[in-house]
Amino acid sequence: MGTKELEKEKKELEKQLNDDESSTNSELKHLEDKIDVESKAVSSANENSPPTNSKNPDYLEDQIKQSLRNFLYDKTLKINTSVGGIKTLLGQRQKNSQQILETSSNAPETFVHDATVVMNSKLNEYTQLKVDLKSKYNYLVLFQSRNNLERPAHYPPSKLFVAGVIMTILLLEAILNGSAFAKEMEEGLLGGGLLAIVIAIINIFFGFMIGKYIITQTSHINLYRRVSSYLVTIFWAIATFLFNLLVAYARDNPEMLKENFDIKEIINDPFKIDSVYGWLLLILGIIFAIVALFDGFESDDHYYGYGRVDRQVKDANQEIVDFVEEWTSSLEILKNSFLRKLKADEMYVHSGKNESESLYSSRDRKIKHFNNLVKSVKGLSNVLIKKYRQTNSKYREDKAPPKFFDTEPIPLDFEIDEFDDINLEDYELDDKNIFSNSKLKITEDYKHLTAKILEKTS
Repeated sequence: MGTKELEKEKKELEKQLNDDESSTNSELKHLEDKIDVESKAVSSANENSPPTNSKNPDYLEDQIKQSLRNFLYDKTLKINTSVGGIKTLLGQRQKNSQQILETSSNAPETFVHDATVVMNSKLNEYTQLKVDLKSKYNYLVLFQSRNNLERPAHYPPSKLFVAGVIMTILLLEAILNGSAFAKEMEEGLLGGGLLAIVIAIINIFFGFMIGKYIITQTSHINLYRRVSSYLVTIFWAIATFLFNLLVAYARDNPEMLKENFDIKEIINDPFKIDSVYGWLLLILGIIFAIVALFDGFESDDHYYGYGRVDRQVKDANQEIVDFVEEWTSSLEILKNSFLRKLKADEMYVHSGKNESESLYSSRDRKIKHFNNLVKSVKGLSNVLIKKYRQTNSKYREDKAPPKFFDTEPIPLDFEIDEFDDINLEDYELDDKNIFSNSKLKITEDYKHLTAKILEKTS
């Protein structure tokens, strides 16, 4: 029987033992109606029974008394049945508590076993992470050696600043170009805004990419890469100037945005920019491209590929740190689950004594109530027999026996049986400090295991 089932049965027994005494009056009234003294008296009176000269108690009076005795016997049986249920409950609870004590005494060994399984599983993962770190570190050393790098890699700890710069200049250039083209396009503000965004993206994207992936190779150990990066950078600079010149030209010559525009006009006179606003677009476009170039250049180490290789090692190191923390945390979670279980089991075992005493007190109250009930039933016996005699005398044709009036009814004889007793000492258990010792041992084992983790990972 499980703990929940025991608790449910305990509550049912307590309810059974602690019935409200107000139910006694209704029970006696129901018993009186069931005996139905008046009917018995009228029936015997119609037969002029008992005879006038009778000196012995009428059999119906004995019948009335026997009904009352049966009622009390039933109550006695119910109390003993309840007490038997209490004994069964206490015995089952004692059995459960004994099993809990045995399990709790073995809890430290179980914890060590489960923790060892976790340790072995995590150790394999840790070993693989160390192998991966060593491989990446060896590659970093090889990279430094091949590229004559004796300094550590330098790059921003966070990409937020780099992204922030890009978004800022992108927004500024989009707003600047959007306000310039909105008035000249048939689509108005929407068309000008979309065109401005496309121009800003092209201008800033290529500037950032050149700074991040091309300029960083101008100091590369490989001559071909150095020369190629310079050539690509020069080409980008020319293309960026021409692109922003085209944008400024389109600002001052809106007919360029129309389908019938002749490209020869811009070739013949590319600097046909008459307004200050047009020259401003040209200068600011070039400045934004250079800022994007510098932002890309500063987004990583100035030697191409060095930052990426260095970050792989640092990320692998951080992964190991996080793994060791998670490893230790998993043992702590396991430890806490064992300690919570021990605490709950300890409360269950220790609460058994209080609950046993509570059930025993309920038994005593029920017996005391039964003793009072016996007195009430004896009084009811006297009342019912007098009522029987009076009713019989009233309805019979001859005279009633003199004893009906001259003698008091014989008191109800009922011997109270001994109720089943409960020896609480039979159900007491001594935990012998099992719970405190187990909790202490588990805590010590946990400290030892975490120390082993630090030893293996240091």
